[in-house]
Amino acid sequence: MEKQVASADIAINAPVDTVWHAITVSKIALMPGTTVESGWEVGDPITFAGEFNGRPFKDYGEIVEKTEGRSVAFSHWSGQPQRPADYHIVRYALEARGDGTQVSLTQSNVGDKPDIDAKTEAEFEKNWQTMLAHLKKSAEAG
Repeated sequence: MEKQVASADIAINAPVDTVWHAITVSKIALMPGTTVESGWEVGDPITFAGEFNGRPFKDYGEIVEKTEGRSVAFSHWSGQPQRPADYHIVRYALEARGDGTQVSLTQSNVGDKPDIDAKTEAEFEKNWQTMLAHLKKSAEAG
């Protein structure tokens, strides 16, 4: 069972194909300071490696849904253990808007995690908005 816990949206001044390319081909467009690796097909692993507060990290997941050029979703977890109760699902949806693209992102928890409070939700949404701003910058730069 999934429960949405955060969302963020951004308008990007680039066509859908350019934004899709930034998400699925660029290894650095999704998260600042992070290298993302995946084959981007359903069932493929996805990894996120970088440094946070001076400490190296590696996060893991799997591509769980994909509609070519329109949307992609992946599971995500940080560190160990890798149990389904530790996952959340991140979904990117792209929609053409004139010459640009509207990108919507949602984060949903998996399993029986407790509800989050408003402060935690706001922190999640702020972090995702930062990630989308980085995607915007990358996609608009081509």
